[in-house]
Amino acid sequence: VAEAEFAFFGEMVHSSGNRVLGLIGNAVAQVWRQNAPLFEPLFGERMDTQAHEQVLQAIRARDPVAARRAYEAHGLTMASLA
Repeated sequence: VAEAEFAFFGEMVHSSGNRVLGLIGNAVAQVWRQNAPLFEPLFGERMDTQAHEQVLQAIRARDPVAARRAYEAHGLTMASLA
């Protein structure tokens, strides 16, 4: 499940062209992978993809403000799990 989250994040970084965000994401992913057992309880067996859907809908609608809000909300949700 975590790998799916990293893949989604990677696509968002690639689409945005934000290289700094990509470097930060890669560093986080490396720490996560090296300590996977510690992080597994954050996701369990399933991942709620509703936040991803909201981001993608905003992107498809070419609404950068809505996309940013949806992605920020997703990030806050992920941070609250920690």
